[in-house]
Amino acid sequence: MLCPSNLSAVNDNGVASSVTGGEAIADILANDKYNANLTATTTNVTITENSNNSLGKVTLNAATGKVNVAPGTPAGTYTINYTITDKQDPTKTASANIVVVVSSGIIEAVADNGTVGSTVGNPSLLNVLTNDKFNGGSPATIAAVTITENSNNSGGNVTLTPGTGIVSVAPNTPPG
Repeated sequence: MLCPSNLSAVNDNGVASSVTGGEAIADILANDKYNANLTATTTNVTITENSNNSLGKVTLNAATGKVNVAPGTPAGTYTINYTITDKQDPTKTASANIVVVVSSGIIEAVADNGTVGSTVGNPSLLNVLTNDKFNGGSPATIAAVTITENSNNSGGNVTLTPGTGIVSVAPNTPPG
């Protein structure tokens, strides 16, 4: 006798760098359901890839549920449609889409802090790129990224130079 199966496949989203590629999704089954409330696994369902617009650059491993992106994949949005099939009752299926956004560069911007005496100031207190990463761990450089200042409440006493990443503090800046 076959067990009743209520399958549910849920869309997945992932990101990767066009430079380094890598794993975009660890397991597409993590949000899919088997028997209505159990997580679907490769033990109870079979994964079948139905379509893929990446020309083989973004791949779904049907044995593990992992989605990988090849290094050098052009930046863009790629979609894979897949179906899960109940291993006990192959008439029960569910389908969903995997959407992977491959960017030309992944940037990890890390918060910066600096301290300086308010009467002295400092023309080069810190560089905001010093602790930032680009494309999976390489140091961010002014050649690889564009710096944009979104807000500044210092009244012009603390400035960011977008072309260098240098933060300057004017002499006699009020404490704060």
